[in-house]
Amino acid sequence: MFRPYRGDIWFVYDHAMATKSKSNDFTFEHGLGDIFHGGAEVALVNAVTKSNPWLVDNFFKDAIGFKERDTSYENVYFKNPGEKGIADSAYLEMIGNDNLMRVDLSPLNAQSLPTITASRNFSLFKNGQLVQHKPLSASSITKSQRDKRTQVISYLTAGEASLVGLQKKIRSYSLNSFPATSCNTNYTDFSRIDYNRKSYHVSEIDVLNPDGRKYVYGIPVYNLSQEDVAMATKSGDGSNSTGMTSYVAGVDNTIKNNNGKDAYYSREKLPPYSHSFLLTGILSSDYVDLTGDGITEDDMGDAIKFNYTQVYNSINPYKWRAPFEANQASYNEGLKTDSRDEKGSYTYGTREQWYLNSIESKL
Repeated sequence: MFRPYRGDIWFVYDHAMATKSKSNDFTFEHGLGDIFHGGAEVALVNAVTKSNPWLVDNFFKDAIGFKERDTSYENVYFKNPGEKGIADSAYLEMIGNDNLMRVDLSPLNAQSLPTITASRNFSLFKNGQLVQHKPLSASSITKSQRDKRTQVISYLTAGEASLVGLQKKIRSYSLNSFPATSCNTNYTDFSRIDYNRKSYHVSEIDVLNPDGRKYVYGIPVYNLSQEDVAMATKSGDGSNSTGMTSYVAGVDNTIKNNNGKDAYYSREKLPPYSHSFLLTGILSSDYVDLTGDGITEDDMGDAIKFNYTQVYNSINPYKWRAPFEANQASYNEGLKTDSRDEKGSYTYGTREQWYLNSIESKL
């Protein structure tokens, strides 16, 4: 197992959101006693609430940010979380080590000012006590040296793998058919870049072990589409024993939802992404690809080649849903004291499906 790490520090935030509310109220009053009494009141309320990242008067963000990689600096790298290694003590000291860090506002400790800014200084706390004030610069929070690791994990984007990858194209063999030994081919090659596979997507992952053996994961398996739906449901339709609730398709899972106290409906769509990578080759420390066409019999050294068959693709995708029953959703009861806050949710989409076809190695 391995996960990505960053060589810099930045801040993340939710996407910008705006909420509008409008309320109109008109009141009229009149009377006849004591000659005459009358009155009128008009109240028009139009409110807009916006939520977005703090960009104005935020000098802290100018000192941090995602940076591009170069010949020595790694902005993103993969590492085994369980691997024992030596941390960069100088870098840890720059960011306060294991002390609690707080960005200082400017002016510090000021009250009732029209403008408050985020400075480029931060305070360090230990055991609830302030221990130090430190200035921040872009160079101080960037790892100038690469992390030492025994297992080197590198990756190629689709654009890079199309040029220098072990296999320049993605190959799919015919179903229930072994690799041909004659001039006739029983496989199909297709480009690593298409409508779903973008040129900047990770397309190949290489893992170099301490013994010099390299594992190449050269086929990215894609989830082609995904939609997450959440909605308010009618009271009494859900069951805690089954964890399921029913809903009216075309009504409850649309903006026409009128259930519960908030008529809640949410739908989130995700673009295509690779959810796993298939092992396509194991190379010995002395392996040499003589002709640059991947693992073949004319190569020097030892290698094991894994062949796969794509049985579902973007034209004929595999359809999935959780939960899989029609017009059923996962049940969330909400508060026991409120029968109007019950919710249901489900996820569905399409994906590719690959099966292992064969394994080739030298005799």
